[in-house]
Amino acid sequence: MVAVKRRFPIILILISICCSAARLQQGGQQPQSQASRLVLEGRILRRGTTDGIADASVLLVRVNPDLPSTPEAIDAMQYVAAMSRGESVTPATLSGASRRTGIPSDLLRPLSPTLAKTDSSGAFSFKDLLPGRYVLIARREGYFASANAESAAIINRLVTLDAGARSSHLDIFMTRGGIVSGLVKYPEGQPAAGVDVVTYQLTYPDGRPQFAPSFRATTDVAGKFRVAWVTPGQYFIAAVPKSPNATPDRQDAWARTFYPGVLDPAGAVSVLVNGDEYGGANFDIRTATIPTYNVSGTVINPVGSEVDRSISNFLLVRRNDSPTVSLDLETFKSNAEHAEARPNGEFEIRDVKPGSYELYATYFDASLAAPRVGHVPVDVLDRDVNGLSVPIRPGTTLEAQVEIEGSPPSIKLDTLHLNFRILDVRAFSLLFFRDDLTLDSNGKAAAPNLPESRYSLSLRGLPESAYIADIRQSGQSVYDDGIVLSQQITPVRIIVNMSGATLTGTVQTADRKPVENATVVLVPPPNRRQNASLFKTTNSDNNGHYSLNGIMPGSYTLLAFQDIPSGEPWLNSDFIGKYADRARSITLSAGSHSSMQLELLSN
Repeated sequence: MVAVKRRFPIILILISICCSAARLQQGGQQPQSQASRLVLEGRILRRGTTDGIADASVLLVRVNPDLPSTPEAIDAMQYVAAMSRGESVTPATLSGASRRTGIPSDLLRPLSPTLAKTDSSGAFSFKDLLPGRYVLIARREGYFASANAESAAIINRLVTLDAGARSSHLDIFMTRGGIVSGLVKYPEGQPAAGVDVVTYQLTYPDGRPQFAPSFRATTDVAGKFRVAWVTPGQYFIAAVPKSPNATPDRQDAWARTFYPGVLDPAGAVSVLVNGDEYGGANFDIRTATIPTYNVSGTVINPVGSEVDRSISNFLLVRRNDSPTVSLDLETFKSNAEHAEARPNGEFEIRDVKPGSYELYATYFDASLAAPRVGHVPVDVLDRDVNGLSVPIRPGTTLEAQVEIEGSPPSIKLDTLHLNFRILDVRAFSLLFFRDDLTLDSNGKAAAPNLPESRYSLSLRGLPESAYIADIRQSGQSVYDDGIVLSQQITPVRIIVNMSGATLTGTVQTADRKPVENATVVLVPPPNRRQNASLFKTTNSDNNGHYSLNGIMPGSYTLLAFQDIPSGEPWLNSDFIGKYADRARSITLSAGSHSSMQLELLSN
């Protein structure tokens, strides 16, 4: 999807400063004369104001002139520069970025890093610069790149300096974080000391609404808490008592309680954090009212009659998820039976809430260097569930063949990479992560030892005009619903068409001002929205421009958001349905180039 795991956002802004015939300095040329040296200056400002942010750190590093101008290369360079923070780049950072992109490490190494601090007005200045591309990185404690749930703690910009401009100016806006504070009391009314308080945000992993923990604090002796430097947004606050100990304690009956004092997350009230302090989050911990039960049984090892006593963790996945918010769509559970008490592979899972689940157990097969998985349905009603038998099954192989549809292909198939994602169990993306597969010269790939499940497939490295037209298994189209892997290996055909449509345009506010970093989403028709691959997303640049390529011909709706929940909220029918009457409709034909202007949608 612990604190929220933040994916490093790359905010790509090309600043073309003066259109001059002089271009980038190429590697191997003689150094520029002192007279041609340039100046870059600017200010770091608080978003929505003209107030400068003092004492912000601003790092400027030069991009190697030989670095390709592809988005992948620029993204990798920006990532490396941000990780260096003006210091020497670690070999691991360089090699990781090089491995992901195929670009030599030397081309990704930042050149001549220079660090500056903003003054009381937020101003910074860099002098004596050569023409070329630079990465500018700004940071200030308590400030964030933008006003959304996944905002990074740094600003990252790509700047191009042309030789014709002696001095160039750049203003950067940052959003101030906020503070949440309050008082937590025990059920009896006394101040609750030493209790963890967690802020949650509504997220949409794979389109499913779920609360994700973000920031954490602990109450003091007076029961007070203060969570500082929270990114702007809507937050739900909960007091989380400690886990029960082996020795009974009065706190064992206390439950995770949401502000303003409810157990059900659907009844929690959010607070808005916008750069100031929200100081009224006062509530009492509640006593648990929902009974829990134990689930026990035996895990059957697939290797003869041997017993694997190392199976210590299980995964409980709710079936028929409710559309309401959940905290435990997928929950890792520990085996309460100690290893020495598992002569036949016994297990016991405690404190399971009533509901319908799929119970997963995993076994790591050292001979295959891969996991094996077993699962059974479990219905927890009003009593313990005993005597379950969970057979672990060997993995299966995914075989895929990519075919180019229509005119002779203008692409080498062995430059493509096959990506696959488990659809049925989201947590498997973490348990069984593997790199994508490179196709051979005939467009074939095989992934062995995969858990039996339903998968979606995608291709990385396709030309901009190309798109996946269909995926077929056993003569049937499975593109929308996903392929099914079972013990009977059925090859999959992936059909690629080279004549995708292109859509460009601008995102603006109601008063016609361009919107930077808006999320533009192309939404397929309702009968195909279970296919996440048909959704196309991108972000607008500093002039509000956006571009989408490789679109399958057909009818779509188009939306532009800002500050939306993290994850893929557009995959959720309830979320996207709120904006249906404001979406723009468009029909795209094969190979077409269309344009559409969008107005930013308010939440």
